[in-house]
Amino acid sequence: MRGVSTAFEILMLLSILSSLTLIVLLNFQNMVSSSISVRSVDEANFVAYKIALEINSISSLQNAKKRLEIPEKIGGKFYLIELRDGCIRIKNDRVDFRLNVSANLSESIAYSSKAYIVVEDGYVRVENG
Repeated sequence: MRGVSTAFEILMLLSILSSLTLIVLLNFQNMVSSSISVRSVDEANFVAYKIALEINSISSLQNAKKRLEIPEKIGGKFYLIELRDGCIRIKNDRVDFRLNVSANLSESIAYSSKAYIVVEDGYVRVENG
């Protein structure tokens, strides 16, 4: 009978350790995905403010074109830049960030790769070059 109780104790100990290991691994995965999400929002915030600065620097001109020097990816994925209704929108699978700007924006959308800000007749739009 002594051997049976020892084997039972070992099995119980192994099942408890397996359960604890599984809990730790699942929580670690949630923490990693949460960290990626927060980082992606921070990157989108940075990109939106950089675009806003570029818009403010050339919006007073009548006709101009300037290439945006921004990262091609946020959170490891390409993103869209949208200008509409006084707002810059940065969007991909991980983020959807908006920033209001005080400039005459023409409704436009461009991918993050090789994006340009164009001013025509005092209205600002974004396009791919």
